[in-house]
Amino acid sequence: MRLLFKIPGGGIAVGDFNAKHPAWSQSRSNINGSIIHNHISNINLVLLAPLEPTHPPYHHPSSSTLDFGIMKNFSTGKTTSINDHSSDHNPVVFHINTNSNLSSGSKNINITNWKTCEPIHNSIPGNPKMDSEIDEEIQKFTCCLTTAINLSTRTKVISGPFRQLPEEILSKIDSENSTKLLSSPHTKEKNTNC
Repeated sequence: MRLLFKIPGGGIAVGDFNAKHPAWSQSRSNINGSIIHNHISNINLVLLAPLEPTHPPYHHPSSSTLDFGIMKNFSTGKTTSINDHSSDHNPVVFHINTNSNLSSGSKNINITNWKTCEPIHNSIPGNPKMDSEIDEEIQKFTCCLTTAINLSTRTKVISGPFRQLPEEILSKIDSENSTKLLSSPHTKEKNTNC
């Protein structure tokens, strides 16, 4: 897969990857899923997976999505898993818009070395002198802290296509996050008595 996506321009790989990951499947991760997910994330590929499972095993209650697509330099597509019980894998239909390319650009990421920042931060005098204006002392403190962070921060330019997930995946993520939040045992009702 790595060699396929080193080719300049766009690329599409679809099939049974025998890979499970929460990003595209209802089941837990396996080794293949973790490797593919990291690969997709690291080189800004686009995942194209159906919302419905593609592998409903007869002997096990949990279904999973093993069949999906990975795209390079294409941003939109739609996938559908067709519930057909003639095989242990459902057929998957891919509709890919080859006219919609990802814009290539660069992003700036600021990386602060907090170990370098700490000694600079610790050299800032702690308590303001009471004979001067408090606003002036706050301004000095803010300036010193900002300087410490700026001296410890470098900017890294990331070039390449921006990674954008398809709308179906974003809505699936939102739905799963909402479900997790509602079913969380740590969710407590707010006390309205003041």
